[in-house]
Amino acid sequence: MVKKRLIFILFYHNGWFYLSRNFVLQKVGNIDWLINKFNFSNIGDVIDELVVLNVNRDRPSVLTNEFFTDIEQLLNNVFVPLTIGGGINSNDSIDKCFNFGADKVLFSSAFLNNISIINYCRSKYGNQSVLLNIDYKLINNEKIVFHNNGTKQVEMLHSYLNKVVNFSPGEIMLNSIDKDGTGFGYDLGILKLLNNIKIPTIISGGSGKPEHFEEILKFNISAAAASDLFNFLGTGFKDVRKFLLQKNINVRSFD
Repeated sequence: MVKKRLIFILFYHNGWFYLSRNFVLQKVGNIDWLINKFNFSNIGDVIDELVVLNVNRDRPSVLTNEFFTDIEQLLNNVFVPLTIGGGINSNDSIDKCFNFGADKVLFSSAFLNNISIINYCRSKYGNQSVLLNIDYKLINNEKIVFHNNGTKQVEMLHSYLNKVVNFSPGEIMLNSIDKDGTGFGYDLGILKLLNNIKIPTIISGGSGKPEHFEEILKFNISAAAASDLFNFLGTGFKDVRKFLLQKNINVRSFD
């Protein structure tokens, strides 16, 4: 049986890492701060994948040399699958990610605005290399998809999700803007939309303690993602994995 995964998301912009709450960003530290304060070299022992999202909103020039230099420094002696996302808007930027060593590329608004680059990605690097992210929030008791960092309303989640499923990417990530950074728990209401979906699915937004991971991973979900630097660096992910193993959730055990 395929193991459930724990995924860590980092928000990066211009040499700094950020916290996000309901898509409002707060600068918290640079690359040296992250490596030295949290002993980041040990993160690969307790997570299954790392996602680095460039949250630079002055696009399209986001995948700079500084970005790759900082991420290379961050991943020194960290051996974990890597996904890169945020403003990837050309075939060249896709190639840069994979030449750097990424295993997947995350796309969001490109699904509506530039689907040709997603097709380029999966034709050259395989369908498993494509992660389609869906940001959504509750409006008048309806789950609505948003693009452009939560500023542009797109359409109802259930219809948009059907389009994504029909496109059949390698993986889907569903991220609740309402839950983002709150620590109050994942959006369990999303589960009813996922009952018959066969594509591996990641749930993101709201994790704050080990019980939140159990709540979501006991269902038909492939992975749970977290982005809170202060809750889940240090011993945070180790505590989560120990807790899940005690609860007989099918996650990887410690080496």
